[in-house]
Amino acid sequence: HTRYISVTGVQTCALPICLTHDITGVTLEIERGGPFVFTAGQFARVTFPGQKIRDYSMASRPDEAALAFHIRHMKGGHVSAYVASELKVGMPVTVEGPAGIAHLKEAHTGPIVAIAGGSGLAPIASIVETALAKGRRGPIHLYFGARDEQDVYLEDRFKALAAKHPNLSYHVVLSQASGATGRRTGFLHEAVASDFPSLD
Repeated sequence: HTRYISVTGVQTCALPICLTHDITGVTLEIERGGPFVFTAGQFARVTFPGQKIRDYSMASRPDEAALAFHIRHMKGGHVSAYVASELKVGMPVTVEGPAGIAHLKEAHTGPIVAIAGGSGLAPIASIVETALAKGRRGPIHLYFGARDEQDVYLEDRFKALAAKHPNLSYHVVLSQASGATGRRTGFLHEAVASDFPSLD
């Protein structure tokens, strides 16, 4: 399925609402051919004006009117550089998909351990927020790994969700903390293994 979309919000680092120093948040509104049907955790093939096709995971919930993406500026990356510096509100964008099998399994009612690093938080955010919106009552453990403090984002959103939903726990782990921190440090997989010696 192909959907023709226009940019309604671009959160760049030139604005105070950037996600991080190297992650741009892009919000897209479907103009025709909608809605864009997907399952939380899936990704789409996105084409920005004059750029090559790239795969990005949806950060929004499937029931939301707009699509959200978190795009990390990769060194030497032409598309991510374009998004960070040249993409403007109103520009046309083509989105094809969805694709991907690492998505929320709604028939599964057991606990969820959701693990994300960097801009990989996008599909995990979609999964966690969709599970909560659908009334999932089982435990949901969200682990987010970042290099340093400047790489942590959406913290206020997840803290607010955890305050509203007692079954959600939110953990940040820094792998390369540059200064003293009250957060957990080390590798993300080690933190998860420490908390869950068994995932049975």
